[in-house]
Amino acid sequence: MEKTKLLELIMHLLDDDKESENDQNPSNGYSDYTGKYVVVSTDETKRGVFFGKLKYFDRENQVIVLNECQMAVRWSTTTKGFNNLAVQGPQSGSRITKPVLEQELNGVSCVMLATQEATKEWKKEKWDS
Repeated sequence: MEKTKLLELIMHLLDDDKESENDQNPSNGYSDYTGKYVVVSTDETKRGVFFGKLKYFDRENQVIVLNECQMAVRWSTTTKGFNNLAVQGPQSGSRITKPVLEQELNGVSCVMLATQEATKEWKKEKWDS
């Protein structure tokens, strides 16, 4: 067999292996987030913001399962926006629920990896008035 044809065959087989791995791993690129703390938002029909440790994510079906899941009932203006919930965490004036052991969320629109600083703030369970 000619070297170029052999190389093409090998490349084709490697591509097939990658596709089958993706079919078996529904996290679709978020597998490196598994076991890490994330901030999640749900779509416009559900409109929720959550924090927890990623257990499972099916990107195609927009379903995620979080352990130690908390909800941001509201975040204060001192938080300075949604993205900062993953960077610095909820600030004074925010309302954050206590964690539930495990929660499945549907209609996921965004998943952000949380910093250590943000994780510490979320775990304070702020409920300021």
